[in-house]
Amino acid sequence: MIPDDPLEDIGISDEQVTRLLDSLDDAETPVSGSERRSSRSYLRGTAVVAFASEADTLRTAYRVRLRNLSRDGVAFLICSPLATGVEVTLELPVGPGLSLVKRRAIVQRCREVEGPIHEIGVEFLTEIPRGS
Repeated sequence: MIPDDPLEDIGISDEQVTRLLDSLDDAETPVSGSERRSSRSYLRGTAVVAFASEADTLRTAYRVRLRNLSRDGVAFLICSPLATGVEVTLELPVGPGLSLVKRRAIVQRCREVEGPIHEIGVEFLTEIPRGS
C-alpha cells in the first residue's frame, strides 16, 4: 500500500531532469533485441514508488522520474539509492489514456548518475499486459 503521506521528490527541476535523462539516453550503448526479454519504450513523466523499511514498519514513498518502460520492468531516477533485491510498489501511467497501474517489483540495478540522483532498474513481479 502506498502511504498518503507527502511524497519526497527527486529535488531537481524539470529542466535538469530532462537534461540528465537525455544525456543518459545519448550515452547508452545499444543492446541487441536478443539480449532483452522485451523491448523498451522511452518514457518521460512521473510515477510513485513506495517501499518498506528493513523492519517493515515504515513505508516511504517517492515521486520519481521515469526513464523507460517495458513489459518486464521500468527504469527511473530517484533522490537516494535503493538496495538490489528490495521489493517496491509502483504506481505508473501506462496505456493510451495513461491510466495509473499499480505493480510490485524487485530492484535489480542501482547506480549513481549525478550527485544524490540514482537510476534504479526494477523488474515487475507480474508483466504489464500487452495493449496496456
